[in-house]
Amino acid sequence: MLVKALKLNATVIAGSEIHDFGDSCTLVQGNKYLIAETCEYKRHFLDFNAERIVITSVEEDHLDYYRDIEDIYSAFETYGRRLPFRGTVIFNNDDAGAREASTRILKRRDDLVFIPYGISAEGDFKITGLEEKAGEIFFRLNCMEQVFKLHIPGLHSVGNTAAALAVVSSLMKKEELEKNNEVEKLLADALSSFRGSKRRSEIIGEASGILFMDDYGHHPTEIRKTLEGIKKFYPGKRIVADFMSHTYSRTMALLGDFGKAFESADMVVLHKIYASAREENKGDITGEDLFKEVKKNHNKVSYFKEVLDAYDYLKKALKAGDLFITIGAGNNWRLGRKLYSYFKNR
Repeated sequence: MLVKALKLNATVIAGSEIHDFGDSCTLVQGNKYLIAETCEYKRHFLDFNAERIVITSVEEDHLDYYRDIEDIYSAFETYGRRLPFRGTVIFNNDDAGAREASTRILKRRDDLVFIPYGISAEGDFKITGLEEKAGEIFFRLNCMEQVFKLHIPGLHSVGNTAAALAVVSSLMKKEELEKNNEVEKLLADALSSFRGSKRRSEIIGEASGILFMDDYGHHPTEIRKTLEGIKKFYPGKRIVADFMSHTYSRTMALLGDFGKAFESADMVVLHKIYASAREENKGDITGEDLFKEVKKNHNKVSYFKEVLDAYDYLKKALKAGDLFITIGAGNNWRLGRKLYSYFKNR
């Protein structure tokens, strides 16, 4: 949205479809810059020869490929060390893993420019004046006079926005574009009009007083932050979360964290683990194991092995004022669509 508003000579590749990109993952406005959302899985991000990188978070994940957190840090170190002379590392100072990865890169490459962002950051992209209201989040940055307003939930969204502003500010500086009040308002208006992307706290619709949402989050931290953000963004709503875990290796390695990820939900529905083609089921972990773990921390949890087996139960359980969200990288999104259709047409 910021690149589009500034009409920068750039192509953007996002990890999800965006309505303002014409329901596409890509925005093509030129070929001088390529801005891409990349992934550390199998070190895929090393296929990009970046001049600037953004590190939003680093923690244990993709453990079907990585040995441990040290192996993950090594991938990020390589990513940073490949930057050209005076390249830029923009990192989330509120995330311990992102700070650690940036520190390790700095030890190897003290010629690089390091730009922290976040509530705990110092410098231009420190987040200040944070205010969360029903349906809105307000904040400011040290380097700008403008108050920014978001209509998407979660403090993680504020952090991602600060990172995006750091990226475009860096590009504007390279292009020798002035950052005045008029430009700041242009950026603020673009952010205020943004309504998110597909499967990122996506609103499916509202029917019979029930708000239906869908989110791709499949790591415990993502789930926790998403639900915390939604709870504050939609005060007074009963949150019913349906989750389908993705990959046996992730579920087993992070079982304890998954068990604590749903505290902001009022009701939780779980299913079998959604298998990945990249691994085989050795029988060491099941959806029932996850159910038992979540029950240790939550008193309103149900388990239905097959996704659509929960349909009749939820038809009766959901009521006006609820927010029902499907979460995960599996196929439980089908349940949300089916329930939305039922309540819309009854």
